[in-house]
Amino acid sequence: MLDPALLVHGRMDMHVHMPYCTFPAFEQLAGRYFYFYDLKLFEEIQGILETAEVTHAEIVRELPKSPDSFQGVAEFLREKKLEKDEKLRLQRNKRGEEEHQEERFL
Repeated sequence: MLDPALLVHGRMDMHVHMPYCTFPAFEQLAGRYFYFYDLKLFEEIQGILETAEVTHAEIVRELPKSPDSFQGVAEFLREKKLEKDEKLRLQRNKRGEEEHQEERFL
């Protein structure tokens, strides 16, 4: 039985850490959808997952879309990596512009 003293009334905000999908987690997810692996794509996916920021839910959504190969998943991960790289490039450019403006005012 729940202790009434433990119940919290009202709103409670919490930060829940949800890590991005790692390669071992991907292996488990893929094992549920595929009986064999395309090793070349599997290695590419491993490399992309090391740098891309992809959630488990995004992977699970993509797996059924390509039931006979990893091609669809690999393409999705390539796109996610390009998005992340573009975002980083824009952030660097913005920082560079801000530094350049600061130099002009000095």
